[in-house]
Amino acid sequence: MRISLHQMTTTLDVESNTAIVVAEIERAAAAEAELACFPEAVNVLCGDQQALRAAIPREHDCLVLAQARIAARRFGVSVNLGSVLLRLDDGVLVNRSCLIGARGEVLATYDKVHLFDAQLDDDSELESALYRPGDAAVLVRTPSANLGLTIFCGWPPHCKR
Repeated sequence: MRISLHQMTTTLDVESNTAIVVAEIERAAAAEAELACFPEAVNVLCGDQQALRAAIPREHDCLVLAQARIAARRFGVSVNLGSVLLRLDDGVLVNRSCLIGARGEVLATYDKVHLFDAQLDDDSELESALYRPGDAAVLVRTPSANLGLTIFCGWPPHCKR
């Protein structure tokens, strides 16, 4: 299985983030990848929790997810959105990994179970204050491989290193 790994710097500019994801899916297809993998929070991200909370879309309004599904189908590439930050219909926020098949269908989702909660000097980073954790591991059987979905907790971009 040929897998392409994509990195990006996500911002509050959802249209720009979406354009990058779609271009990278096309690039993966040109490289004959079967699966294009993206990092955590590809749809929207910033260090200000209040601004981030306001920018997180409802699940059915997530532009990155919708356009990634279209691009997956158009280019015939499966896509793992490392995660998209979503607001569920009940208003709860989740950090959700989405595996999209080459026909554009969502094959599986995984909500981040182990949230990043840490005290760093005089600053605390508490994902649990923003997102509801998931409660189960997810394994997806595909013709090419069995895939376990996960979300890697990278260093938050607004933390001091």
